[in-house]
Amino acid sequence: MPPGDYEVVTDEELIEGLSFAVYRRISTAIIVPAQSHKASTVEMVAIDPRDLQSAQDQDAVTKQFSAVEGKPASGTS
Repeated sequence: MPPGDYEVVTDEELIEGLSFAVYRRISTAIIVPAQSHKASTVEMVAIDPRDLQSAQDQDAVTKQFSAVEGKPASGTS
């Protein structure tokens, strides 16, 4: 996917029976433009949380490198 800001949706469930609130991740999805003819159409695509973390880590490195070089990072406004 091209650089940019994307909405991430994480579905969690409460683990009951504990003296404090604990949640277990059920699924993670990202909202992306749909592959259709309508520009305003979006779809929710399941994503592995490890892949999401890897993309976020790579984005952070790119932003740091761009800041050192004095260039704006791609995908930022």
